[in-house]
Amino acid sequence: MARPERFELPTAGFEDQNSSTELRTVNIFMKYYKYLDIEYSMSCQQLKKYALDNLNKLTLFQTDIDKEDILEACPDLQKMFDPLKITIKTVSFITTDNIDIEYGIHIDVLEYEDLEFSPIRINLPVLNCEGSITNFYTSSYLPVNKQLSENIYYLGYEYENCQLVDSFCLNRPAVLRVDEIHQVIANPNYHLPRISCSIEFEEDLEFLFKN
Repeated sequence: MARPERFELPTAGFEDQNSSTELRTVNIFMKYYKYLDIEYSMSCQQLKKYALDNLNKLTLFQTDIDKEDILEACPDLQKMFDPLKITIKTVSFITTDNIDIEYGIHIDVLEYEDLEFSPIRINLPVLNCEGSITNFYTSSYLPVNKQLSENIYYLGYEYENCQLVDSFCLNRPAVLRVDEIHQVIANPNYHLPRISCSIEFEEDLEFLFKN
């Protein structure tokens, strides 16, 4: 599989830990993402202001935000999802702030003492997302356990061991499967940082793929 010419960049990663023993299987009927037809302009304006006001805190690819703090600063955020009858559980900012960086292919794996991992999230564009791509892959190779921060873990994959199966641009709200192999690629020809908001919900979001 040829790498897109404009993204011939090194893959950023973190120090390898123990390899996982789980193999991935391919589901040809899988829906990896779906755009959502919801009004989001006001919420994204509030999220953009919050992100820019706190840019010095967004030092990792994923930064978890205190839920009460973000809901107070962005009062329209939960209101945006009320018609879907879903309740915000956790909020994170995904930040790409380095030019010429292609972030590693991975599966999200979170480890909290009192929270269960939700495999489906809703992501919102916050800043400079138009020039980025989210790719989904399959692989028959074993991933490697990696750690981003104290509470954030993920499974990493090598590019040459993965097969591209789907892609989308986060230029509007989208529901996506973060337990499938994926990757965010920022185009260096666009402004950076590229910031999106990833939201976990109390409810199972599988129904959004069927509506």
